[in-house]
Amino acid sequence: MARFFLPVKCSTPARTNRDATGGQSPPVAALPIVARIPPVQDQRLTEVETRYSYLERLVEDLSRVIHEQQRFIEALSTRLKRMESLVSEAIEQTDERPAQEKPPHY
Repeated sequence: MARFFLPVKCSTPARTNRDATGGQSPPVAALPIVARIPPVQDQRLTEVETRYSYLERLVEDLSRVIHEQQRFIEALSTRLKRMESLVSEAIEQTDERPAQEKPPHY
């Protein structure tokens, strides 16, 4: 809870209390006042905190998903490079065959 001092205007001088040692304690008007949040604002604050916690969890979940997707994309890129090299090797092998070769049954 927030603690603060409220200035109090009054027509009479501020009262002071004497403590056991004979010294004076602060004037009554300067004593700390504990601020209380009205129920409506307290409810709104609780709602905002709840939404914030859900959003924090959502961000963590989305971050995890993005990380997993990045790893998956990297694995797919590696597989694609291997497939491209296999296809290019297969194309090179088909080009090595003579173009006018007759089938053996001719």
